[in-house]
Amino acid sequence: MSGFSVDISTDGVDISIDGAYVSPVLIRRIRLINDIIMPDCAIQETHRDTLVITEHPVEQGAAITDHAYKRPAEITVNYSWSNSSPGNDGFSETYDQDMYYQLLALQSSCEPFTVMTGKRVYNDMLIAELTVTTDTSSEYNLTTTMVIRQIIIVQTEDAPAPSSSPDNQAAPQKTAPVQKQGQKQASPVATPPPQFSEQTNYDGVSGLPPQYTVINEGNFQE
Repeated sequence: MSGFSVDISTDGVDISIDGAYVSPVLIRRIRLINDIIMPDCAIQETHRDTLVITEHPVEQGAAITDHAYKRPAEITVNYSWSNSSPGNDGFSETYDQDMYYQLLALQSSCEPFTVMTGKRVYNDMLIAELTVTTDTSSEYNLTTTMVIRQIIIVQTEDAPAPSSSPDNQAAPQKTAPVQKQGQKQASPVATPPPQFSEQTNYDGVSGLPPQYTVINEGNFQE
């Protein structure tokens, strides 16, 4: 199987063995993870596409696209590998473990990859969950259940911010950004002298002449 190759393109899948083209009709449908990991057996594939729709009332005539959005695509696959697989060229007794480590490394890399299933090709995918089950009948097999979820990648652009020059502002003393003025020396605040005002009745304050009254603490009114 050293001459086996698979080429995935927008036009479809090209399969060749020892350089000779083979029609996909002659063999089972190909499953691939990250273009290199091929399961021996695809037990089950579950495809999930979800549209989140608002539960609030929507005004008639409003753009419905403002009230609904699509969640990332998600697939749950149940794949298995066996030590007796044709892919185990060297007849390694740890082939199942090696495949397991490849899946763990792919998950830990956090690098988006392509998944080809029997129904659909997914791009920009990551392994969200990886579960392995081993029992008495699968000691030398690798049986996995993987939740593979799409990550939505967008393109952004940097836009210049509006000029903050005071010449472009109606009230720069209120809207201008804070500017550094360097270090400032604090100066003491002068205490104003007492103020007095004349009155005819004695207010009962000890030591205060009858013609003065207290305005507040430290200030007097005549």
